[in-house]
Amino acid sequence: MIVSNISVEVVDCLRERGWDDVQIANMTPEEAFSEFCEWNGLLGYGGKLIRAPDGLRNAVP
Repeated sequence: MIVSNISVEVVDCLRERGWDDVQIANMTPEEAFSEFCEWNGLLGYGGKLIRAPDGLRNAVP
């Protein structure tokens, strides 16, 4: 990922969680989102939350 294209809020959380910019750049969006969720207290929910909108979109006729 291009770190400069990620919102400051998300990048700051990832950095505070201990990831450096090279590591962040090598993450998938799903991995970064899961780390963001973990940092914000949503332990173990990253995968579920990232899949939820797709499931909802699939329910639209």
